[in-house]
Amino acid sequence: MVKRRPRERTVRWNWEEREKIFQRAKALRQEGPIDILEAARQAQDVLPPDRQRNLSSLARIPRDLIIRLTEAWQTATVTPAPEHVQPPAPQPSTAGLSTVPSDGAAPSKEGVGQGDVAVAGDPLLDMSFNHLCDSLGAYLADRIMQSMLGRLRDRAQDVIVEATTIVQQAAPSPQPKPPVKPKPRVVVVGALGEQARMLEQEFGDALDIRCLDKNVTDFRLRQVAETARKVVLWTNFVGHHHQNNIPRDKLEPVTGGMTKMREKLTEIYANL
Repeated sequence: MVKRRPRERTVRWNWEEREKIFQRAKALRQEGPIDILEAARQAQDVLPPDRQRNLSSLARIPRDLIIRLTEAWQTATVTPAPEHVQPPAPQPSTAGLSTVPSDGAAPSKEGVGQGDVAVAGDPLLDMSFNHLCDSLGAYLADRIMQSMLGRLRDRAQDVIVEATTIVQQAAPSPQPKPPVKPKPRVVVVGALGEQARMLEQEFGDALDIRCLDKNVTDFRLRQVAETARKVVLWTNFVGHHHQNNIPRDKLEPVTGGMTKMREKLTEIYANL
């Protein structure tokens, strides 16, 4: 089984830690030539060990800190080291010879000129060229990418709006649903509980079945009959006096069992 290498913990410097590293790196730059990456590595000594990063390349340094260090490198001045005059090169022996020039002039007493002292060059030349290219390339690539993403986002929104408009214009307008025809209401007077449930279940899809028991009052029967298309009077279970409360054109008497009642309801549905 292959063991996985533990992932390196990512350390994110806060503003105060970045400022400490920036100030320490500036001080290192003033002490002598040093590139940004090496200065940042050494400047981490101001932080606790658990807050230090593995700076293997400039990409591991925050971009804002690289920009600040680059500006500081351009304006930094290196404290010159004490001048060291090279001793004069040995001259051939002139024993027995006159040291006075032939023209009578006094021997020159000038030492080594200032030209013999090493002078620090442009601070940018002290930086690693590859590191500087990596830093500037990463910065420019990020700016270009942000600009391209912004343009693509704006263009995508315009395309979505245009496509939505085209689809809405091309889509057919929804047709209004035809009105639902109400089922004819049929009242059955005299059906018992189980009989009423069976009738409503069998004919409920075609008819609006309303079942009333034999004890329904005259007032209630007249009230329900007003809104019904037909009123079926099951004479086996109700008295004939209920007929006086039902209009004649709506009255449908039935004598018999469930079979007769089913036949009557089927006939009513076929004729409505």
